[in-house]
Amino acid sequence: MSIFPLSPRRVAAPAAKSKCNKAALQHHTPKASTLSSLERLPVELLLKILSSLNTTITKDDATHLRDILPRNPNQLQPLVQEKGDFLSCLLVSKTLHHATLPLLYNTITLSSQHAVETFSSNLGARPHLGQLIRTLDLSLLFNIPLPPRSQRSSMGKLIQGALPLLTRLRELKVPQQFDSNLDLTILTLLLSGKLPSLKNLDIGPACSASAISSILAAHPSHGVRLSITSLRLRSVDFDLTPVAKELLSCMSRLKHLDVSQTNLECDVLRGLTENVSLKTLVVRDSARFAQGFNSVLETRPELFREIEVLDLEGAESDFDGQASVVDQLPKSLRSLDLGAMVVTASEVQKLMDRCEGLEELALGVGLTMRDVETMILPSGVEFEQDESPLNIGYEGEQYFDNKYHNVLEPMAKSVAICKLRRRLNSVVVKSKTGNEQESRRSRLRYLDVRNMVIEEQQKIRTSVLLAEQSSPLEIIEISEYVHLQDELLEKVCGAVGWRVCHGGRSCWLERKSTS
Repeated sequence: MSIFPLSPRRVAAPAAKSKCNKAALQHHTPKASTLSSLERLPVELLLKILSSLNTTITKDDATHLRDILPRNPNQLQPLVQEKGDFLSCLLVSKTLHHATLPLLYNTITLSSQHAVETFSSNLGARPHLGQLIRTLDLSLLFNIPLPPRSQRSSMGKLIQGALPLLTRLRELKVPQQFDSNLDLTILTLLLSGKLPSLKNLDIGPACSASAISSILAAHPSHGVRLSITSLRLRSVDFDLTPVAKELLSCMSRLKHLDVSQTNLECDVLRGLTENVSLKTLVVRDSARFAQGFNSVLETRPELFREIEVLDLEGAESDFDGQASVVDQLPKSLRSLDLGAMVVTASEVQKLMDRCEGLEELALGVGLTMRDVETMILPSGVEFEQDESPLNIGYEGEQYFDNKYHNVLEPMAKSVAICKLRRRLNSVVVKSKTGNEQESRRSRLRYLDVRNMVIEEQQKIRTSVLLAEQSSPLEIIEISEYVHLQDELLEKVCGAVGWRVCHGGRSCWLERKSTS
């Protein structure tokens, strides 16, 4: 069965030109006596009911750190998982057929040459269907075995022919280094105003900087204001920085910028106009970009005054003036990844005090588990340090547990749980004096400690971070190596209200719901 059904069996095809779904639906509606109760509903309500079947609810449009996890606990799975689930609606009646068609074409994902050819053929036969497409995802074409250049060029031409018909397209994802002519066509359509509704663009240009410069020269960026609000730009071309800077100058509405795994320089941010205020900046594994970040942070502070998500993972020690970077980060932050920046406990504590809305934090290098416990737990509590015979360092603890594991396996689990519960029970609230201020409380819901040394991460098994007083903390991401080396971790965490989750190369502890 085709993934692009247009004329279902025993159902008349849609009108060749339909300016409005409602008008088309009324034109093809049978007599009231033959309609079911569902089909008698108003058009707007019928469309809303059908669209709710394919709705994924997320916390925020921005890319938060916890959204990277394979199974996002803050996301509800849609009731309709695949295109095929909508096919039965197309075959029920003319009324449901015309109500379902916009939903079926709302998001198109092409993952093979056959899919590209079918898509191009169907749009060529019925161009009006292009107005129904809001998202076109070509990123999966990169996952198939790399086709010959002639094949990629052939697919690129078919997509180029279809793009002008997608006048209401809002999101476009293009494979990196796929076809230079396709990239140039996209930029030409953008600069000439042929994609007026495009908000999200994910592109990794295969064309040269000189070719892009020619497009920009033919369509002067001065006075051009693109509707792009979210841009993911991937490039390994060192010479693309100047043209990328000029291109960004056209994006006065830009809010989310992702330059992960690029060789672009941070100077591209200077191309943004003065009225731009970013909400998301992802600089993951982009060491070249990180080198000038501190300078831009000092000279263009207006770019970051409203920033909520800042991901610096993989930047390591390439940041110049690291301490001043932490000091200058705005208080609007809600999600921060410090990457492998070397930070002190006092710097992170000041950051948390300044950014009252901070909910997600990936710690840098140089902290101990004791530092983290002190930062996360309320300032008005005391707890026992991990120094008693039952709470000695990880190496001795591992020897102690292994000894019982070899002699009497059930005892190993019991001893480990007793050690953790003893430490959790040591968490007490200090009595306040009359002049003492209200205790500080962390608002973190997600904590990533993977950049800490392994020996410190391994102390999570006896950490007071697993206590109730660490709430609202829900997720603690650790190195997968810690999970593989500690076979009792799942049982110990499960005994105190946490579960160990893992997917791909990610491993994290998740607090069990109390509801």
